[in-house]
Amino acid sequence: MVGDRDFFSLKRADVEAWIKAGKAKGWAPGTVKRRSVALQGIHTRLLIAFDMPASSVWRKLDYGFDAASDDADARLPFNADHLAALDKYLDAGGVNDTVKRILEIMRFTGLGAKEVAGLRVLDFVLDDPTPRVVIRPHEGRRLKTKSRKRTIPLLGRALTAAQEAVDAASGEFVFVRAMKTNTAQTISAKCNAVIRAAGIPRSRRLSAYSFRHGIGEAMKVAKLSEDVRKYVLGHARKSVTEGYGSSAPMRADLAKDLAKAHACLGQVDDSIYEPEELMRQEAGSVGGVGPP
Repeated sequence: MVGDRDFFSLKRADVEAWIKAGKAKGWAPGTVKRRSVALQGIHTRLLIAFDMPASSVWRKLDYGFDAASDDADARLPFNADHLAALDKYLDAGGVNDTVKRILEIMRFTGLGAKEVAGLRVLDFVLDDPTPRVVIRPHEGRRLKTKSRKRTIPLLGRALTAAQEAVDAASGEFVFVRAMKTNTAQTISAKCNAVIRAAGIPRSRRLSAYSFRHGIGEAMKVAKLSEDVRKYVLGHARKSVTEGYGSSAPMRADLAKDLAKAHACLGQVDDSIYEPEELMRQEAGSVGGVGPP
């Protein structure tokens, strides 16, 4: 996108053109901003290295979105009505098998799109008392942080999806032919298309990333320890949960904890949503957990 550009003569128009080009490629607003910030860092470092005046071309850029509302942390978990609508749509058939399996694994493990995209056949340990998926860096996919390296038990529908995916795999990778720069974005887009088709309201706060927040919220409702919650989500931690990946008894304990969390998926206080983010209530609707 940048091309053979002389950074020492960078203009405001160049930066704005890059932002516009990123949006045109279909990148998420957060992605556009992160990549622009990376370019800014390169530019600033060059100016410092060659003892040149600081540049103002990056000041107060208009990314065309509210950074606070679009941040991944601003995503919301799906409530019981959202999940019921998704299940109804998936059960009706017609959804691509690969996408359906990805949705089931993300929903019950808390894995992100990039983590799912890079999964290889050898990352699944299914012939074991505690079936699991191992998230680890490899030549085709790096992890966001060291703490993202972890082992997550596969239970219920996630296990079924994993077994089907591994059986259907025709190469090294389970869900993609090869890892590419935009693979995770493509997976997110396909998952989001299914989420919208299921009738879940269109909102930046309700997307495929909401599955990750959903498992996080479910673990809180299930009263799991902070150590366990951090381990499952791959957040920085300093505890014995480091051993979950290698100790069979601890893996079994983690599986029990995760099963408790699965039973709490969708138990969300509806007060966190805007009215337009809630499903239209129908007779017999499951409903979320109302305010106390």
